[in-house]
Amino acid sequence: MFPHFTFSGTTYQALHRKLTLFCTCVTQIILLALSALCVFVAKKNIKQGNETAFLTETSSVISHLQEQDVISHQWLNQLQENSSIQIYLYENGTPLFYDQYHQTTADEQLCENALLAAEELTGNPPFFTKNKRLSSHTEYQFNSGDNIPYIASVGSIPKGDSYLNFLILRSLAEQSHQMLSLRIIVIIANIAAFLLLFLFFHFFTRKMLEPVETAQKKQTQFIASASHELRTPLAVVRSGLESVEKCSNEEERNHFLHLMSEETVHMKRLIDDMLLLANSDADTLTIKPEACQPDLLLLDTYEKFEPLAKKNGLHLILTLPEEILPDCFCDIHRTEQIFSIIVDNALCYTPSGGKVTLSCHAENEMLCFLFEDTGCGISEEKKSHIFERFYRADDAHTDREHFGLGLCIAKELTEKQNGNIQVVDAPISGSCFMVQLPCAL
Repeated sequence: MFPHFTFSGTTYQALHRKLTLFCTCVTQIILLALSALCVFVAKKNIKQGNETAFLTETSSVISHLQEQDVISHQWLNQLQENSSIQIYLYENGTPLFYDQYHQTTADEQLCENALLAAEELTGNPPFFTKNKRLSSHTEYQFNSGDNIPYIASVGSIPKGDSYLNFLILRSLAEQSHQMLSLRIIVIIANIAAFLLLFLFFHFFTRKMLEPVETAQKKQTQFIASASHELRTPLAVVRSGLESVEKCSNEEERNHFLHLMSEETVHMKRLIDDMLLLANSDADTLTIKPEACQPDLLLLDTYEKFEPLAKKNGLHLILTLPEEILPDCFCDIHRTEQIFSIIVDNALCYTPSGGKVTLSCHAENEMLCFLFEDTGCGISEEKKSHIFERFYRADDAHTDREHFGLGLCIAKELTEKQNGNIQVVDAPISGSCFMVQLPCAL
């Protein structure tokens, strides 16, 4: 009937930690995969952008070299100052303007590395051309002696009986710096995302587990209360059995047997109530709604409890409106059970000479059943607890006929029928319960 497991605070905290880490790690893995994909795409775009820009500048230079018979220092200097390329010119493989234009040993070493890389790539001399009448050029990448990446274009342009050879270079150090900066930003962003995700899932999973923890606490309290309620009748039965064994008088034996019989009835009622609540929690409680007359529901309840009211010196009053009430769409058996619980409580807590009034009226496509008594009433503090399981206004629990489950069952049965039950202010004194059930269409 009840799950046999415990969910302690330590277990809850451990589960909270595990869920937090699990959700954070799974989400972070997804973010890392997306980040890696973004870095890959960004790297590809940056590389393509640099290659496109280099090819555009190279094409412009080659066109100018093809059109001009004389290459001026001014044009070369201006081109290198305004662009990110370096130009080295040769005539039939011999450097041009070397003394004036190429002044550093680093430039000479860079050119040697570039030309060696071109020779390794093509398997031919760097300025080799198959067609001596047409210009040709090859683009490739290499690393300098300082391990700086470069993109290069090497080729030849026929000029009469000789060739104008060129080597155009563009450093990719800026591209490498961009990629390094991008990776650092992505790493920092992922670390920050991990911390933020951890904080988010820490609070999110805690909120998500709060209903579970609350339900477990209620279940633990329910089992403890049920055990307490069962302990008393069991103790009476056990004591009675011991007394019966020792009794020689038939009258005393029958007295103890009668007490034990009453206690077994109490236990059966308690177990039936707990089974009903368990079925409601498991959503297996059977509800069969049908159209029925609300005045007959109240009349049946009145006739059922009228003898008990007279016995207790109480006035049970049934008040019905003059107009015809619409039919009520409810489970007749379950609704009578709800009314019986409320009226039984009213008769129990109303002193002799008091009144219990049953009435009904229609309001906003709902039928409102009112149960008013002139008893001790319910304090504002206790109104918010009276529908809790095993809650009793009598803190001493001296009432053996009620277990504190009646109103909880009434609430469950009412809500299962798309209705509502609440305590409303009584007109004079005592308490007033209102049960709202839908009208039949």
